[in-house]
Amino acid sequence: MTAPTAAASTRSLSVLRWVSLIAAAALGLWGEYTLAVAVGWHPVAAVAYPVALDAYLWAALAAGRRSDLGWALGLAIVSQQAAHVAPMLPHGAQIAVAALVAAVPPIIVWRVHVMFTPEPQSEPEPEPVAPPAERLAALAAELPPKGQRPAAATAAVAARIRTELPGLDELTIADALGVSTRYLRSIAPRAA
Repeated sequence: MTAPTAAASTRSLSVLRWVSLIAAAALGLWGEYTLAVAVGWHPVAAVAYPVALDAYLWAALAAGRRSDLGWALGLAIVSQQAAHVAPMLPHGAQIAVAALVAAVPPIIVWRVHVMFTPEPQSEPEPEPVAPPAERLAALAAELPPKGQRPAAATAAVAARIRTELPGLDELTIADALGVSTRYLRSIAPRAA
């Protein structure tokens, strides 16, 4: 396909898309208006029913809100079905349809309010905290092998362990560092 032919094809599709959308919207507007009049709304007020419903549908489409799109499509489809059935129903059933149609505007107000209310920002998940045994092992692993580490390095790690894991006793800390509690107390006495 040549470039001019592809461009013409794209323009044609764009025009056809808009023709389809406008025609479908016009049909929907008429059905929704007919429903509002059929259930007893004044013809002037009945104009607002399809305008509100279709504006909500277009806003949901534009906003890309799936839940609102579901609500809007559901209300529009039920309205179209009711527009064809309501005039044929007995009077008692028409009253029920009228009550349901009267519920649509408040539903639209609620959903539009929800749609344009900013969603709360979720707080970032806290960094996972390692269980004390894992954290203790990780801190002890920072030391060089026993026999190759200076006492100051062992004392520094012991101080970090006491700060990060304050509930540990001296025996647990000494075992993790591979030293005796006496040696631990001599190189890194616990602060009073």
